[in-house]
Amino acid sequence: MARCLTRRVWLALVLAAGVAAAAVGPGAGAHAQVTAPLPQVRPAVPAPAAPAAPAVPATTTAVPEATGPDITPDGGAVPLAVVLNLPAEVSAPPLPGQRPPPPPFVIPTAPVVVVAPAVPRAHEVAEAAGCTVPAEGRLAFTTPIDATTEITIAAVGDVLPHARLQRQAFTEADGFASLWREVADVIAAADIAYANLEGPTARDIGKDGREVANPVDHYDDWVYSSYPMFNYHPRLPGDLAASGFDIVSTANNHSLDRYAIGADRTLEAVTAAGLAHSGTRPSTDPNRPWHTITDVAGRRIAWLACTYGTNGLPDRAGQVLLCFDERQRVLDTLSALASDPDIDAVVLTPHWGVEYTHTPRPEQVELAHLAIEAGAVAVIGNHPHVIQPWERYVANDGREGFIAYSLGNFVSGQFELPRRTSLILVLGLAEDAAGRLAVAGARYVPLAMTNSASARQPTFGVDAAARTGAADSLAHAAGLLPAGAVLPPDAPLTGLTACDAGRLLAAGGAG
Repeated sequence: MARCLTRRVWLALVLAAGVAAAAVGPGAGAHAQVTAPLPQVRPAVPAPAAPAAPAVPATTTAVPEATGPDITPDGGAVPLAVVLNLPAEVSAPPLPGQRPPPPPFVIPTAPVVVVAPAVPRAHEVAEAAGCTVPAEGRLAFTTPIDATTEITIAAVGDVLPHARLQRQAFTEADGFASLWREVADVIAAADIAYANLEGPTARDIGKDGREVANPVDHYDDWVYSSYPMFNYHPRLPGDLAASGFDIVSTANNHSLDRYAIGADRTLEAVTAAGLAHSGTRPSTDPNRPWHTITDVAGRRIAWLACTYGTNGLPDRAGQVLLCFDERQRVLDTLSALASDPDIDAVVLTPHWGVEYTHTPRPEQVELAHLAIEAGAVAVIGNHPHVIQPWERYVANDGREGFIAYSLGNFVSGQFELPRRTSLILVLGLAEDAAGRLAVAGARYVPLAMTNSASARQPTFGVDAAARTGAADSLAHAAGLLPAGAVLPPDAPLTGLTACDAGRLLAAGGAG
């Protein structure tokens, strides 16, 4: 629930991707380039009047054959047209201590059509990158990979241990790591591992925001609790770090579930564990930068996290960066980081979208595209608790960016198929012609959360779907992301390309 309760949204919006590939101009290289940073808006073609939509939660109707902003196996741009019926929200005064609300959206009197620019055909991008044949369904990037200097990122979705999972963490020798022990090898194999830490890890703080007299070492549903006001034992960040994670987002709708003191103690626990973090800052340090930096072999990657809101809890100390209410601040920060010669790449990790829906909202798409235009190389989103599509976006200056709108739950107590199915996103970064890091390949390892004992997983936990034979999760993930981009959990994470064979290495060898 956003801090700003006064928000108007467009009543109808149609998103369509161009079918034709963008033309290649003189000197533009071997692939077509998108020439507009944002979709172009034009009036809708008049149509017969339709009955007014009732005031119900947002629903999505997809045009048949539309599979999301991706590239078809035969190399063509996928046409996408999604109609969003969005009711206007009811106005309400801001809560005490809230920042002033932003100007409301202007509700158009008639539907508008947003025409997204065409993306280059996959074979054009693949040929420019040295690929002879792009693997079916994979996104193709022009930056070549040299496996000797490649940097790999493994990213997972929401770390959201509900009550039963927290109870398990207090009884298992490896604590919270028992929830992901079966995929810890994949996490540890990456150069950088990222997770969304969804909720506080505030030592001994109750639901009323006060410290209890005696330390608590068990799940009591007061100090350490589940939905709707989460708080986890502060050993959680340490268990993440011990498993190979390097950085977490702390900006999410549960950031203030233990109020300002809870956000402070969360940062204390995360820092003590040696994890980098972004998206929140201490109440005592209002000038601390929102971003953080990870360093791998001398290559510095800046990370910036933000959230759509904090479930209506007022942020009187200004501790949480907001994606939409403070959008310009987010974009200015990305631009400044991308302009810093000492930073090689910038990644945005927004907490956004509508829970349990597989289609990103228009404001997600717009912010993601603006982030790439501002200089981010990748946008990795979370919050919907289900998988949303990914996209290759070409900025106005020709730079390629990668967008994953939602990775789903990493670990949680939600066991319906869409909510127990998620992924480890694996990105390969390589040096581009300008000497900066750019995305050169994207693959994913499908995951499945289990709530039943097995020989591999005697407790609650997440595992690679291919290892457990979770055919339903494999099929579900493949219905949302390209099946050809699946990475076997035991495969090496280096050498990620859009080709099965044929991408040339910068060093001159064959990939």
